[in-house]
Amino acid sequence: MKKPVIGALMVLILLFIAGCDGGTAKTLRISGIVTDSMTTLPIGGASVRAAVKGTTISQEKPTNSAGAYSIDLTGLKTGNVIQMLVYKSGYFTYGYDFTYTGVTSITINVLLQPSSTVDTINGYASLMNVIPPSASTGSILRTATVRHITPPEPTEVIIAPRSGIKPEGIERSLALKGTRIKSANFERGYMVADIPKGMDIDDFISQLQAEGWASYIEPNSYAVITAAVYPNDAYFTGYQWNMYATSMPYVWGMPQFGSAVTVAVLDTGVDVTHPDLAGRTLPPMDFVYPPDSPSYMKDVDGHGTHVAGVIGAIVNNGAYVAGMSNRSALILPVKVMNDSGGGDAVDIAEGIYAAADAGAKVISMSLGWSGGDYVATVANAINYAYNKGVTIVAAAGNDAPFVVDFPANQPNVVAVSSVDDAFALSDFSNYGPEVDFAAPGGRRSPGLMVYSLYPMDSGGMGAMAGTSMATPHVSALLAMMMQMGHSRESALYTMGYTAQFDERNPFDYGNGIINAYAALKDLTMDSAKFWLATLDGNPVPGLGYLGYANLDRSFTFNVDAVSHGDYFLRGWVDVNSDGLVNDGDFYGSQSVTIGSGANWLSGTMRLYIYPQSGTSKISAKGMQAVTLP
Repeated sequence: MKKPVIGALMVLILLFIAGCDGGTAKTLRISGIVTDSMTTLPIGGASVRAAVKGTTISQEKPTNSAGAYSIDLTGLKTGNVIQMLVYKSGYFTYGYDFTYTGVTSITINVLLQPSSTVDTINGYASLMNVIPPSASTGSILRTATVRHITPPEPTEVIIAPRSGIKPEGIERSLALKGTRIKSANFERGYMVADIPKGMDIDDFISQLQAEGWASYIEPNSYAVITAAVYPNDAYFTGYQWNMYATSMPYVWGMPQFGSAVTVAVLDTGVDVTHPDLAGRTLPPMDFVYPPDSPSYMKDVDGHGTHVAGVIGAIVNNGAYVAGMSNRSALILPVKVMNDSGGGDAVDIAEGIYAAADAGAKVISMSLGWSGGDYVATVANAINYAYNKGVTIVAAAGNDAPFVVDFPANQPNVVAVSSVDDAFALSDFSNYGPEVDFAAPGGRRSPGLMVYSLYPMDSGGMGAMAGTSMATPHVSALLAMMMQMGHSRESALYTMGYTAQFDERNPFDYGNGIINAYAALKDLTMDSAKFWLATLDGNPVPGLGYLGYANLDRSFTFNVDAVSHGDYFLRGWVDVNSDGLVNDGDFYGSQSVTIGSGANWLSGTMRLYIYPQSGTSKISAKGMQAVTLP
């Protein structure tokens, strides 16, 4: 697509120099001369920027005294869209898009048209989620609080022997202290031993470490889930604000391609008999209870079924709730938490290993160790899964401090914080620099819950709040992205650059609040067009498009030759390419005042661009644009 030019562009000459494309990354040299269209003299000191749409590949160079420039873009693939801007104070900005065909060099000579004045608008623009309707606040929500589970004191330690140490020697050492090896997984490199009666756990660990035969020793500590549970009947309209807050109504109408992706839910189990999960689950696993236990393979707590419902509840079947994935995910239930919502490190680690070996592409863990305490046994399991290509997603925690819980704080884990229906950080949500994304999780006061499934013997529906609820939204979107063919890296990359963003609160939201529609459509901010409109809503005559934002959502627009006064800055992503702002497009408007001189705004302005519903609202046609060769 060619980008309309601001003002009148006189001549553009493109000279393609032949080159072959073997499918590998290429380097393209863009060079040329920038000339004043009135005087025909070269323009020195003009800024020339070239960027590859949807990537971080970009370069900006000034022209020399002869008006010449040369830019090298590396890592290109055939089909990449390259966006160019040429600008200098006192001239209309030149913009041009072209598709890379595999050539090695291209010449673009530019004629800039002088303007009388230049004002600069700086700021950030963000693609936004659908504003949720008012969520139901029925009687079950009036006393809603986030449930906190107090983990029991550990009664066991995990021992990782050094290479070459024989189990017999460890047995003798433990026997002298009045204990023994309780269980062992020699393939994974650890053993579990009881703490001797009457001995302090820290003293016991210190004694064992002093003997030098262990690479690490740690308590078999407990992770916990955190959520408020209120079983109740519910349905999409009036309850599932969270699906609006991730723009899911636009997603469910999109075609789906490819095979379903396995998402392992490591939790309290999943009720695989729930009719709203019919055909969406794989045979479950249980690492907590033996086969003869009444709790074996069951979800007594309800937390795991609720998480699974957010991911994969059947859409548009007239019952219960709508899940995000809509046949993109197959849920692998892995029970690692007990009926009270707690689970020890060994069970969780074994669940991670098993999920990875079973072919899971995403592991969703709405659990954690409060305070961010490091657990080596679980970290080793996470690294194992990560190295097998699994994406691990975990909850940031529900204590509201500036500390992200373990394992969400690990570099190979996607950490998720929680937001409410106003897109504000939930009053219970942990936050910090380790947060990668935010997603809907509710609010403590006034009570706002996420509605999803619950075990059938407890009514089939439940309302919960917590980062536990935010996490499966991210897990589901990852599954949808992977079903479309994204790798782990490209899925996370695209989700990051399409998320609803606020540069003021990166520790709250990480890369932003996930926007499923924008991510699946690959609608990064550098897809948006921007223009200036008068107060009657019409584009400023003769001005045309101002340009585009950077991939990081920042923009700097030169506004040339317009009268000082009040205007609207408008942003638009024409999703269906029909030239009208209508259903499915992203559109936003913000008032601005053009003053005298450059950089009229001391700070940065923010332009929020929302998905549109209904018939055509605004025509963006009529803006002057020069057709480029």
